[in-house]
Amino acid sequence: MAELKNKKILLIFPDNSPFPYHIATPLNIFCLGTYLNNQGYQVFYYDERVESLKQLYARLEEKPFLVGLTTMTSHQIKRAIAIAARIKKVFPRIPLVWGGVHPSMCPEQTLKSDWVDFVIIGEGEETLLALADKLQEGIQDFSQIAGLAWKKGSAIHINQQREFMDIETLPFPYPEQVASRLALYLKHETTLPVVGYQLSRGCRFLCCFCYSTFFHKGICRTKSKEKIKDELTKIQGLGVKKIIFYDDSLGPDRQMLYALTEIMGGLKMRWTASPRLEFFDQDLLERFQESGCEHLCFGIESFSDERLGYLGKGLTRKQILAGVKVMAQAQNRVTYLLMFGFPDESVEDLKEMLDFVDELRRLHKNAEVALQPYAPFPGTPLYEQAVKNGFQPPLQLAGWSRFTMDDVHTPWVKNKAQLRNLYLISFMAFRYDWLLSGFKLKYFYYLLHKIALWRWKKRFFGFCVESWLYRQYKRAWIIYQKITKG
Repeated sequence: MAELKNKKILLIFPDNSPFPYHIATPLNIFCLGTYLNNQGYQVFYYDERVESLKQLYARLEEKPFLVGLTTMTSHQIKRAIAIAARIKKVFPRIPLVWGGVHPSMCPEQTLKSDWVDFVIIGEGEETLLALADKLQEGIQDFSQIAGLAWKKGSAIHINQQREFMDIETLPFPYPEQVASRLALYLKHETTLPVVGYQLSRGCRFLCCFCYSTFFHKGICRTKSKEKIKDELTKIQGLGVKKIIFYDDSLGPDRQMLYALTEIMGGLKMRWTASPRLEFFDQDLLERFQESGCEHLCFGIESFSDERLGYLGKGLTRKQILAGVKVMAQAQNRVTYLLMFGFPDESVEDLKEMLDFVDELRRLHKNAEVALQPYAPFPGTPLYEQAVKNGFQPPLQLAGWSRFTMDDVHTPWVKNKAQLRNLYLISFMAFRYDWLLSGFKLKYFYYLLHKIALWRWKKRFFGFCVESWLYRQYKRAWIIYQKITKG
């Protein structure tokens, strides 16, 4: 068959939250797009969070020969399905390829959806390029494309895995075409930076609940210091004053963190990141502060050595407390992330977790603490244990859209309402000052903040009217999205 003249590709980032919360640049589709642009394809973007349905149809009127959608296990699946259904209704012959964390973890179930033609498993650049080339050539045999899952009729094919690429060869993710879109995000900048950058892919730590263990196989690939400096300098040249590092765990070691502070100190940009707590001593903390770091987020997950070992954190309680004592001297904002509701976790374990939060707050008075229920994600080591403990995964793709961070889906948790309430109460109690105090309804949020602090002190998490209000607001926003976006 003759080659197609149309080399247009549309990449879509569906709305990933049921709330008008934090909007940051979709680096995943920008990385894909710039890579494909360098290979001769003309790439268009659509971000549902910052663009209208009318703009989606305008992109489709460009008649792309391929449309890609990315999604994580969350509300984003619901929106991806809605967008894909619209596209299939109007342009039924355009192939739809899904990628991202969730399709990579569940390629077979994802392909069973009527709104999916192909699934990219893992990194997308090379696989999507190979698929685009095949389609351009009119070749319908996709069996030799590593990292691709596809269907022919009712038969589903999952090809061999693709080797990790050399990320040193990745193009700069904010070339002129992408840079022209930055205004869409910068107008939403409030307490968190909206322009993202990634200096590495993967994480060398093997937390058994985390997607990265499956997605990156415990391998961390870091760009050279020269490339990092060059790309960050270019981003600064675009007028960006704040940046958020998207790395799963910033810097595989202390040496990289020291190098990064030198780079950021020279650029005079403000920045946010999630490194490992045990890397920090007073000297490194001072370097972070002097180089413009304004927010650090640490995933510590648990309070006990037994649980930390079970989760594969590569961290001990002693290291956590030592790190917290260092961070207590920080002038920048610090958030500690904890999880609860794991298999075999007892009521007493939960009580000890709450006491541990109090200990953290005594050691580090102004620290933010985020508590989140555990959710089993396919592909992770702990997922198999969850299934053995009675967890029943959704039978269809759409069911995974309910797996948001504020809900509980695990059968061993008997009092699910309590854990849902605890998530909300901890958010209002310990993250109000930064995330909510600047909103239009700040006086209402302040009242909820004070109630949450009282609840926490009294350990009273029942009869939670605030939780009911929260759920009504969430339902109303989802209905609004459905009416306005379909």
